[in-house]
Amino acid sequence: MFGHGKPSGIVRMKLSMTTLEDIREDGKVGFRVVWLGKGYPSWALRTERVHEIYQRQGEEGTVYDVFETFSGPVAWAVRVFVGGALVRRFGQWNGELRGFVEGKGEGRG
Repeated sequence: MFGHGKPSGIVRMKLSMTTLEDIREDGKVGFRVVWLGKGYPSWALRTERVHEIYQRQGEEGTVYDVFETFSGPVAWAVRVFVGGALVRRFGQWNGELRGFVEGKGEGRG
């Protein structure tokens, strides 16, 4: 996504959701969603994206963690050529999600 929920055209990656589960561990209460990247030969590149949305027991507010793991012989190229962009994009994603949830996003009061 880039900006207001419109595709950016920068990266088109097919994802397959493999896990949707409750989190009730280490003082966290919430949800975890895991996606596996598709579209690349598994011998060359394997990707896993994890989203966790949870509250820490005894604290106010919600935590949103997202991280992606790359493995395979092409993983080094991903880090070198687009690693910085991925970090920025995840930051942007977090900010836009927060704005939407807090009512500051497009289409919200």
